[in-house]
Amino acid sequence: MKLAIASTFTAEPLQPFMKFWFHKLELDFSVDFAPYNQVFQQLLGSESLLAANKNGINLLIVRVEDWLSDRQGNNVEGHESAGDRTDKLIEEFSDALIAACKRNRVPHLLFLAPSSGSITKNAGLESDLAVIAAQLQARIGSSNNLTLITPGDVDSLYRPANVYDAFADKLGAIPYTEEYFAVMSAVIARKIYLLKRSPFKVVVCDCDNTLWDGIVGEDGPLGIQFSEGRYELQRRLVELKNAGKLVCLASKNIAEDVEEVFRTRTEMPLQRDDLTALRINWQEKFLNIQSLAHELGLGLDSFIFLDDNPVEIASVQSYFPQVLSLLIPEDPDLIPETLSHFWAFDTANVTEEDRKRTEMYRQNLSREELKRSSIDLQSFIKGLELVVEIGPMTPEQVQRVAQLTQRTNQFNATTIRRNEAEIMNFANDASNGILTSRVRDRFGDYGLVGVILYTFEGETLYVDTLLLSCRVLGRGVEHRLIAKLGEVAAHSGLKTIVLPYKPSPRNEVIKNFFASLQADMTEEKGGSLKFHIAAAAAGETTYVPGMKNIADNTAAAETTKAMDETLQSFSSRNEIILDIAAKLRTPQEIMQASSAFQQVKRSAALGKFIGPRTPFEEALAEIWCDLLKTDKVGIKDSFYELGGHSLQATMCLSRIRQKFDVSLDFKDFFAVPTIETIVAIIVEKSSETLTDNELGGLLADLEGLSNEEVEAQLAEYVSGHKK
Repeated sequence: MKLAIASTFTAEPLQPFMKFWFHKLELDFSVDFAPYNQVFQQLLGSESLLAANKNGINLLIVRVEDWLSDRQGNNVEGHESAGDRTDKLIEEFSDALIAACKRNRVPHLLFLAPSSGSITKNAGLESDLAVIAAQLQARIGSSNNLTLITPGDVDSLYRPANVYDAFADKLGAIPYTEEYFAVMSAVIARKIYLLKRSPFKVVVCDCDNTLWDGIVGEDGPLGIQFSEGRYELQRRLVELKNAGKLVCLASKNIAEDVEEVFRTRTEMPLQRDDLTALRINWQEKFLNIQSLAHELGLGLDSFIFLDDNPVEIASVQSYFPQVLSLLIPEDPDLIPETLSHFWAFDTANVTEEDRKRTEMYRQNLSREELKRSSIDLQSFIKGLELVVEIGPMTPEQVQRVAQLTQRTNQFNATTIRRNEAEIMNFANDASNGILTSRVRDRFGDYGLVGVILYTFEGETLYVDTLLLSCRVLGRGVEHRLIAKLGEVAAHSGLKTIVLPYKPSPRNEVIKNFFASLQADMTEEKGGSLKFHIAAAAAGETTYVPGMKNIADNTAAAETTKAMDETLQSFSSRNEIILDIAAKLRTPQEIMQASSAFQQVKRSAALGKFIGPRTPFEEALAEIWCDLLKTDKVGIKDSFYELGGHSLQATMCLSRIRQKFDVSLDFKDFFAVPTIETIVAIIVEKSSETLTDNELGGLLADLEGLSNEEVEAQLAEYVSGHKK
């Protein structure tokens, strides 16, 4: 996959950080940059880097003031001039961006970068730019296939101390410090990871000293306390429930005590109606989680477990490593920080079905009760009073259809994942069709649960995607989908329907369903199959309830799969998320981890290593090591032979200015770029403004060298200037 980046300024300092994150997240991405300040051209051009990106992510980074400035003089236009141009800029950019999001297949990220230090000093202009950003967000906020990132997203998570680098901005249009590029990369990587990973579906939470302070069995429902950290955890659980996650409790307690807490402590953000299911008993937590997985019909790999007891966490990790288990800090003041860096809680776009998911699963528990009380499966199906509606996809269903292709694993014939733009591109092709299925029964509405993408190939109707939510499996809905395909094929005069099957770790259930149809099977490469069924036979497909029910084995089959060959991948995924939450919370931690990942050993081809001899040389060598990601730098090593380039040279000059309060020119740096010669230039330029005491310190620095070393250093410096 490719991360294609277009920016209004020089954004290349992001590259090493993004490479670090992709390695950390085990995502196979390359990173490519569009030419400098070509955002509009990239959005509008049919052969641009963004347009050519067919597999990955397009990232746009926009600092609005860059559109209102004269780059050569670096002077931002005045208040009135900026105001005259903003409306047109907003309209042109948002229109181009929305069109590109509809046209291009890959997801798009837009990062609205913060204003520079010079802008923040101009209250009027800063206010104008804030208005521009707000108007821009309003215009593009509801656009499909686009995720917006704001400076507030960065500040709330990392609170960077140093953001703007005026010197590097003027020198090379690099407006931000390395610290800010580091935290910017973290937020971008987090959004990409959310787009590319399978979502978690269930959060199981402990009660005592997790949801509240104290032990309800000892302190009583009225005696437990709620610190701000506990309130924050409860608020996050409510947010997750509203985003479609199922929130459950698993606690070693007396059930009536916990129920009494929810009845009497109405000040809690988390209410009883927010909970899908409870396991309040004295069983081991891992057994209760397993029971919840069976009841909800979901795989253990979709579960998150929260507990304050490290023994309980270790137990669940030991029995079910595919469950993501997070230890809640003993100190409640640390809970908000822990949760803010717990990427597993992130949610993508929320659909109407997401908002209703808790109620849907409660309805399903009522269905299970009916099933247990029914004499046989036929009586159960009849008692449901099932209503199945199948028809062409409507525009308002696009988001949900894309979501189902990304989330459905078991009853999904090809597991082709598509975003909203790709769904629309497929639908806009006259040779294609998309059907959706909504289901309801006497207990409630399941929502949009089925999707078919098909295309016409000669006399054949070829099914690109056929999927169905596990919530309605085994009730005849899948048979009605096949019958509908037969109807569509017959209406178009087609004789045959082809149902392709591509194996995945969890979708054997749909292969077995296809095999039960009146179809001929052919084998393809890699274990793929094609089932050929006559259109007439498909149209007559009906469901006859029998002893075997597909849905009965769903949870067990998925759990078994997760415990075999895919178990290691889930364990690795969990380790990554927990490691980020524990060790990559600050800008400094991110920079150190990224630097360690990229660091290489100094090449012996550079010749004999001569280490720094003075504090000045040591300080400069430290800067070079950090920028060039090498373990050591000799005083006679060339910056460019060490792998440096012009972008890093610009950043080096900025670091020198910050460290030594000396502004060097590019010609100074390019003459003879070694530690030895650069220190001589720094000393020379510093001496022009130093006090006697400061100058004495520098001269003492030089006194550490022999006469021959001083003469050689100055001779090389003079020679370099002559060149």
